[in-house]
Amino acid sequence: MSTARNTFSKPPQENVNSFSRLHLRSLRQSTQVPFREEADLVLGPTTKGRWSYAASKALDEFLALSYWKEKKVPVIVVRLFNTVGPRQTGRYGMVLPNFVRQALDNTPISVYGDGKQSRCFCDVRDTTQALIN
Repeated sequence: MSTARNTFSKPPQENVNSFSRLHLRSLRQSTQVPFREEADLVLGPTTKGRWSYAASKALDEFLALSYWKEKKVPVIVVRLFNTVGPRQTGRYGMVLPNFVRQALDNTPISVYGDGKQSRCFCDVRDTTQALIN
């Protein structure tokens, strides 16, 4: 399944290996690919809308961990990657719908970089089932 799931049942400082240490750093300084859980969080300028998504997800994790620290209610951080489903439109640049649309339209299929990258996808029904269980 293409999710990273962290359960916090101990104080956050004891779970530091389960949770990304978040340090803001200039995008120009980050050249390490692929990214790692232990790596610094990279955010671009606030003038670019795409970074608001990453920042809001990080804030949600901070808030959840703070809630655990204050109230001692266990929290779970789930990071979903490449979840796909039948009603996905590609409106936000999603890979699979754009790939299918280009293939059906008989237009050149977009390939980024050298084309050797790989991705994992998870069906939305499987993702939902994993979250429920």
